[in-house]
Amino acid sequence: RLVTGVQTCALPILGNDRVALILGDNIFYGYNFTQRLKSAANRKDGATIFGYHVSNPKDFGIVEFDGNNNIVSIEEKPEKPKSNYAVCGLYFYDNDVIDIAKNVKQSARGEIEITSVNNEYLKRKKLKVELLGRGMAWHGLIPEHIEDF
Repeated sequence: RLVTGVQTCALPILGNDRVALILGDNIFYGYNFTQRLKSAANRKDGATIFGYHVSNPKDFGIVEFDGNNNIVSIEEKPEKPKSNYAVCGLYFYDNDVIDIAKNVKQSARGEIEITSVNNEYLKRKKLKVELLGRGMAWHGLIPEHIEDF
């Protein structure tokens, strides 16, 4: 649904600009967050995703990376997660996102996934991850857990 909205609403107004995208069900707070945002915003080429360590990785899109924080893979709600780092609903993209989003197809889960956009950047070797670590709080609302509030 997200990419469909981007495809129909946002693409006509982006022009040649870069774009930041945040999912509406996310809350971020904490130490050094502004620096992480500036770091992502200052990248002129490619895309940046944000990763946060979680104890329930099957509930999220998961990013796997090597010892140098180079992204190896991204999977949407995997049965066997390759890491415990969730992709936490905050993205920075260069203008190539327009053409990438236009060409996204339904996933095996039958949905249009933002993970497909991110995997295209990964395929092009233009995807970076900013890890949100100690001193940061992130909450990505999972509909099944709404009664926890």
